[in-house]
Amino acid sequence: MTRPKPQIDRIAILDDLSCQHTQAIEVDVYLNNGERRWCWFTIPQALNTYGDWIAGTKIPFHHSSPHMIVIASELTEELIHATLNDIAENKDIHFATLPCD
Repeated sequence: MTRPKPQIDRIAILDDLSCQHTQAIEVDVYLNNGERRWCWFTIPQALNTYGDWIAGTKIPFHHSSPHMIVIASELTEELIHATLNDIAENKDIHFATLPCD
């Protein structure tokens, strides 16, 4: 028997969206099965301002972050909610987020 996919109960945006051009935006995702999960959103412009740095350069890189969600647009609360709901409905919210508890 296949268990139903958990649905998003609530989303908490942990950072001020006005900082999205220079930092990641962290988000907690609360599922209807009681789980609390975490992910982070970023926009392409911000990827130039943080990350791991290639030795001897000022070039950042990003790797091994299945819980990173890149949006090719300005972030809004509505866009974050719509993206996470799409992931929960059509993909795997467990792959796109990390457990918090």
